[in-house]
Amino acid sequence: MVRFFPWNGGRHYGPGSPRERHDDSGDPSSEKAVGSGQTKAPPEIGRGVLKRLRGAKKPGGNAGAQQLATLKRQPQILRFIPGKAQDVRAYFLGLQYWLSGSEANVANMVRLLVDRYADGPWRVLRGTVKAGEPVHYPELGVYHPRLSGRMSECADALPRNPRAAGTVGLLVMRSYLLAGNTAHYDGVIAALGAKGLNVIPAFSGRLDARPAGDAFFKRDGRPVIGALVSLTGFSLVGGPA
Repeated sequence: MVRFFPWNGGRHYGPGSPRERHDDSGDPSSEKAVGSGQTKAPPEIGRGVLKRLRGAKKPGGNAGAQQLATLKRQPQILRFIPGKAQDVRAYFLGLQYWLSGSEANVANMVRLLVDRYADGPWRVLRGTVKAGEPVHYPELGVYHPRLSGRMSECADALPRNPRAAGTVGLLVMRSYLLAGNTAHYDGVIAALGAKGLNVIPAFSGRLDARPAGDAFFKRDGRPVIGALVSLTGFSLVGGPA
């Protein structure tokens, strides 16, 4: 679904804003178990870490960034704690792979689980399949098929036409980019470029796309785009379109 609405630097003219905000990364603290180690056990490890993963509930707090920082840090600490702590470590590594679900990360998530938890006729594979470290990608950035790596945290890296008739902001989904499911995005970018327009395809790690708008569609508080096209299927603030 494609959503069109005027852009005035922040006000949303689309569907009504929902009271609950949703994101495409999920809540890391809502998962239940990995192997024999429930997230509740051992209590001295699981409970404290999960509390930090839930993030601050203070208005304006950057809970998402705090959650990600905690998620990346814990496996490094738990590496040195024996016993069931290794199940907790596997849980956090699995979340890192899943939340940055590129082909490489999903493959390494499967390797991690097979290496540690394979059972039945596949039990012989335990300890024989080594997973690489999670590959991390920008939570907030821009996309273009001609970019090196296809994603960047800097809009200045995007191709520009100095004779463009105008600039269009394009909201895309980070999860689609990581999965390589971008043919529809590439087609829209090419079509707008063929019309003599510059395009700023931007994404946010959450369904609330306002951070992307603030970061890439405005400069010094003023819009740098003449129109905004959303290819996310969601309203600007993250509710159903």
